[in-house]
Amino acid sequence: MPVAVTRTVRAAAAARADMDEKTARKYRDLGGIPGRQPRTYRTRKDPFEAVWPEIEKLLAASPGLEGVTIFETLRLREDVSFSDGQLRTLQRRIRRWRASRGPEKEVMFPQEHRPGEAMQTEGIEERIDAFAVRMLDALRKES
Repeated sequence: MPVAVTRTVRAAAAARADMDEKTARKYRDLGGIPGRQPRTYRTRKDPFEAVWPEIEKLLAASPGLEGVTIFETLRLREDVSFSDGQLRTLQRRIRRWRASRGPEKEVMFPQEHRPGEAMQTEGIEERIDAFAVRMLDALRKES
């Protein structure tokens, strides 16, 4: 394919993807769009840093407490102030705490019952024995 045609095709493909030709070429050479690494640093100061030890004590004493309950309790205090938007931050922090230091979760193994793979056999031996006795009695009466 001539170079001019290749450039035209590449330019058309980049235009369809709504990006510059150079960007499209870079993505093609990399084998795709590069992924972003999650940041490992905080972008803001932790708003719950001052009260977190108290929150940990509450969670240790009552593991079933929800973030909303703790948040509303904190908002009633006069020495701290939190905005509505910080509830989700607290919920995330509680979720991380429960995952690392919270109580163990109950493990459950779901049972699958597939029709035809297994049958219930409770008491079947007695019924088979009774059936066999009846059949033998019937055969003896015939002969």
